[in-house]
Amino acid sequence: MDGGPTGRIPMVVLGGWLGAGKTTLVNRLLRAAHDERIAVVVNDIGEVNLDAELVAARDGDTVELTNGCVCCSMGESLALTLRDLVLAERPPDRLVVEASGVAEPNRVAAYGDRRRIRPDGVVVAVDAVDVVRRAADPTYGPLVCRQATAADLLVVTKADLTADRAESARRWCTAVAPGTPIVVASDDDGWVPLAFGGLDAALPVPADALDVPVVGTMWTADGTVDVEAVVEVLGMVGPAAKGQGGPDRPARLVGGRAPGRRPGHRGPIRRTGLRPSRRCCPIGRPGHRPAGGGARLHPVLFQIQPEPRLVDYGRGIAAVLTPNLVVTLISPETGRPRPTVLEALPEPLTAAEHGLMVGVPVPADKRVHHGNWTAWPNIRWALTHMDELRASGRISRGPGPADPLPPTEPAETGIDLDGLAIDNGSGGAWTLDEMLYRTYTDAFLVLHRGKVVDERYFNGMGSSTRHGMFSMTKTVTGVLALLAVEDGAMGLDDPVVDHVPELADTAYAPTTVRNLLDMTDGIRFVEDYADNGSDIHRYAVAMAFTPVPEDWDGPDGIHEAILGFQARSEVPGAVFLYKSVTTDVLAWVTARATGRRWIDGVSEGIWGPMGAEEDAMVILDNHGIAVSSGGMSCTVRDLARFGRMLGRSGRVGEGADERQVVPTSVADDLVAGGEPYPGSGGGYPTREGWTFHRHCWNLQRVMGAFMPMGVHGQRLFCHPGKDLVVAKFGSHPVTGNVFTDVTHESLYRQLLERC
Repeated sequence: MDGGPTGRIPMVVLGGWLGAGKTTLVNRLLRAAHDERIAVVVNDIGEVNLDAELVAARDGDTVELTNGCVCCSMGESLALTLRDLVLAERPPDRLVVEASGVAEPNRVAAYGDRRRIRPDGVVVAVDAVDVVRRAADPTYGPLVCRQATAADLLVVTKADLTADRAESARRWCTAVAPGTPIVVASDDDGWVPLAFGGLDAALPVPADALDVPVVGTMWTADGTVDVEAVVEVLGMVGPAAKGQGGPDRPARLVGGRAPGRRPGHRGPIRRTGLRPSRRCCPIGRPGHRPAGGGARLHPVLFQIQPEPRLVDYGRGIAAVLTPNLVVTLISPETGRPRPTVLEALPEPLTAAEHGLMVGVPVPADKRVHHGNWTAWPNIRWALTHMDELRASGRISRGPGPADPLPPTEPAETGIDLDGLAIDNGSGGAWTLDEMLYRTYTDAFLVLHRGKVVDERYFNGMGSSTRHGMFSMTKTVTGVLALLAVEDGAMGLDDPVVDHVPELADTAYAPTTVRNLLDMTDGIRFVEDYADNGSDIHRYAVAMAFTPVPEDWDGPDGIHEAILGFQARSEVPGAVFLYKSVTTDVLAWVTARATGRRWIDGVSEGIWGPMGAEEDAMVILDNHGIAVSSGGMSCTVRDLARFGRMLGRSGRVGEGADERQVVPTSVADDLVAGGEPYPGSGGGYPTREGWTFHRHCWNLQRVMGAFMPMGVHGQRLFCHPGKDLVVAKFGSHPVTGNVFTDVTHESLYRQLLERC
């Protein structure tokens, strides 16, 4: 074990559908724990019926047990609960997190890759009585199946309540998740620590508890792993496994699907005893003999563990997965951008300090262009020069006056920025200056009661410099669509095919305008920035964000790309799944309904009327279609104006100069947010209680706020109740904003306390 104060604490996630018996398993784990101090994080501490003799002390939502274990509720934020546990004076040896019954357990497990926590597997409870029926449900069945396929171990519960002793459930598990070990829960608790990763405990394991026998020991090989060489090594362990096989118990390898695992895979490889896992390299089959002879492969279990990954957006198969410290760099072999694992973040040097775009002519290795702008450090220059990289359209501010943003002193507004101690995500604290530097900030503006409390620029920016907004553009598109609904050009429940008949032969055919606005359309789309072959990277080529590769066989333009999406992962309206392509579908539907281009709609309906100080810009695809999902650039002052206008029910100006820009019903609908449910924040532990409503991230139930966001550090935090706006542009090397969620939440909460 490498947990404790000096190592990363292993974390196991317990998942499974509602009523599958997860809480019962938690109870059994706490009773069976002996040598380890385990901290169990549950959804509701009141549902865990602990034996009275086990309880040593209670403190709110935390219960300390006599055997040293701790059971606590995850409260309003799993991220903060985990942080408090691992940074405690006496941290646990192991963490177990009970995921919600409608959550994706592998999404919760992904968070454990950060810094002090090591993901140690997913255990999923399967209800023997109900799983077959539940899996056939068209609404919930896909999620039930995904929960099972995410598991490293399936625990079948309630076997005693079935006529066939859970045989039907076992067959279902085998069909849905082939190769995943299965345990049928019995009255004997001896298997419980095994299931939850008690590798160091010398516990008896029932002979029939696992589908396969395993042998112990552990070894680690750093660097490049040659799978064929591993086969040879495993072929030599026959003597060590003597007695584990035999004619009445044939030896076999635990197999499984391991996409992307191949000779030369970079990452640690671990051979581990007493750990059922399907994340194994599929190197053989029962009785397989390595090339050149050698002993039969005996039942030894091993894993190739990929580098840690963080989840940034999406849910389930439509997830956006941003690995921990994966930064896009230029490949020396191809000269093209490539996601690359780094040991540490690069120093936040500016574009000028990197020498980018300096000189006449600019040296080739310092030139930023359409083919390399997404790579570090080029992105530090690119985000303030987006309209120089691609054909762009102008979003006009119109002839009217700019809505004033007068400066003020903190004392005049009651908000003080001195003495902030901002959580750096690693147990330490940053000052505001340190936080802005370490999060690669390009512009920062705090607006309180309509006055500028703080305004700072870095990396060559100024008050009139436009900066890439990325997905904050989505909220602009959402407002434009709501304006069309308000004007009667389309309805929330209109089928999208009523406005764009071309969508009839796509996965969007059964969706409505409401589904698009809340991203509950359910189409299959993988937004994985760490995989150059994922849907988002192919879509980026189609919308001209990145250049067309020489061997490109994909669509040309946004609309052609949309027409190519045929597969679905959920029924419409069932669940929020983040995907950029849906925004461009919404823009297409809105343009058809109103008969007006996206650019003209934004200029005439939003940007000009709100009193913008500068024109904005938007990238165009090869056919002149605006990239409405992430192509806008604007100044940080105009970004703050946009956020405050929405937070004030669509109004701008003060006193006699106050005027209505967008209808109150439009702004208030977006700001109100949806009703949270488990996973409504995309499944991210740092976004529990959030929703994605009307194309905007919403924290109404958590912090009373809403926040348009864009990758690489773009955030617009708006709190209508406090009349507070915090606008921030950045060029962070890690794509996904979840990487800095904890830090920014700490900043916002402290600012709210001082308002």
